[in-house]
Amino acid sequence: MQSEVKHRSEACILILAYHVDPTGNHDGCMRAFSDAGIYLFLDVDTFDTQIEETNPLWTYNQYTSFQAVVDAFAGYDNVAGFFIANEVQTISCGSSPLL
Repeated sequence: MQSEVKHRSEACILILAYHVDPTGNHDGCMRAFSDAGIYLFLDVDTFDTQIEETNPLWTYNQYTSFQAVVDAFAGYDNVAGFFIANEVQTISCGSSPLL
């Protein structure tokens, strides 16, 4: 992946990353992205902690999992931000909000 990133260094690129592993070492990838001017918005939920559209809940397990993702990536200079629950939409009106 690092060699592919070099070809993108002329433009500022933004990536939305879903379901990252906060226990992994992301230094090489994040450094390659940073060197190429690539910024990330990171989804803090996982397949185990996602907020369900039909029954949205907020639990302590979710909170600690979300915090682990924030803590794991907070030190990188190319994290543009974090997001959660972009898939939760208002079912009753049949449309999704503008995000």
